Amino acid sequence: MIEFRKISIIIVSFLLLFLFDGLPAELIKDKDIVSAVLDGDAPEFQNAVEYIKLNHPAAIPAKLKEEYLDDDDKEIRTRIITALREYPFQDQSALWTEMLRSAKDKDSEIELIDLLAGTKSVAFTVPIAEKLLVPRAEVREKAAMSLKKNGDDRVFPVILSLMQSKNPIDRIYFLEALNYLYDVRFQKIAISMLEDANKSVRIYAIKCVNNNAVKEALPALRKLVLKDDNNETRKMGIASLVSFKDTQSSPMLTGILKDQNAEVRLEAVRALGELKYYTAAGSLSEMLMKDEKPEIKDAVLDTLISFKKAGNIRGLKYIINNDPDPGMRIKAVYAIGEINEESASLGILKEAILDENYKVRGEACSALKSIKKGAVSEILINQIKTDKSRYVRSAALYSLVKINDSKNVIKFFDLYSTEEEPLFKEILRETVKNSLKKFIR
Repeated sequence: MIEFRKISIIIVSFLLLFLFDGLPAELIKDKDIVSAVLDGDAPEFQNAVEYIKLNHPAAIPAKLKEEYLDDDDKEIRTRIITALREYPFQDQSALWTEMLRSAKDKDSEIELIDLLAGTKSVAFTVPIAEKLLVPRAEVREKAAMSLKKNGDDRVFPVILSLMQSKNPIDRIYFLEALNYLYDVRFQKIAISMLEDANKSVRIYAIKCVNNNAVKEALPALRKLVLKDDNNETRKMGIASLVSFKDTQSSPMLTGILKDQNAEVRLEAVRALGELKYYTAAGSLSEMLMKDEKPEIKDAVLDTLISFKKAGNIRGLKYIINNDPDPGMRIKAVYAIGEINEESASLGILKEAILDENYKVRGEACSALKSIKKGAVSEILINQIKTDKSRYVRSAALYSLVKINDSKNVIKFFDLYSTEEEPLFKEILRETVKNSLKKFIR
């Protein structure tokens, strides 16, 4: 069997020599094999690859490597790699390393990193790690992902050289690499970089401790949020505290509601909502009377609605009575209904029901259904009688139905008997009929 296999290989090699480019075997030279790989004509290229696979001609790898480094044609480079892969990787590690180190375009670098990382050979760990230093983000990411997969400590000296660099770009690359290659041994270094002199480095340090869930960084993050001289950094620090669900930072964030920078104040409002720090409701309500930024007022209203707590209802009243934006007034009225502090809500909604904007009046009618006091029904019935907007009248009627008071059935009938607008009269008729069915059963 062994003899038969040897004979088969000899026969195939002999045939390939004659098939290769149609030349006699004695005229086949290394340059012809290289030319076949570069030209890419299907039969000749396949024959060249098969010949390389069977014979491993010693001079070919160096020649193909030079062609690879000199040529920027992607298809030619792909064919060269196809041919070189027919050689054992361990025999050509120096060649592959030189190719990877010399490659300067993104596609070639990524292709080579993928290929060499797949061999799991320690010979390629450092050359791949060196690609963490290149200015091409996709290449750095590919290198980091490949190194993480293979898990070789030989990569750490290269990473540490980045961390120790005076160039902030290198320090950013270091932190980028830690997103994939984080090790507890780097914990103190990553945390210390939250105080780096360069703003961008601090931002990447925030990303790094956040992505790797380094809770030990919380004290440094709180300090950054309070004292950093860059507002973008502070905003990212606040977002990081939220991602850690750091409720201990809530009192500090409440203090930041008075910060001079509007974007930082906005981030703090949202953070307090995410952290469900209900104690901040009073401070948030105060902002409604003082802060002029619409996006901040909107965020405050969202947070109070989520809390179902006004803290100080004067803030909502101020918006309802004074804000020039009908949308803001509508949202504040809705908040009153959700918060439902009856002792103060009724008076505010009685004012809102007189608003010049019909949508605000309609929202006030809708919010009144959450108040259980008997006077509410009379307010809503009066609104149906006096308001000229069908939108508002319909909202008032819907709230009366939701209040579900049997005493209102006769009042519905009285409204129906005097109604002149055809469509609303039909709505009232259905309301009377459904109410009678409900309460006479």
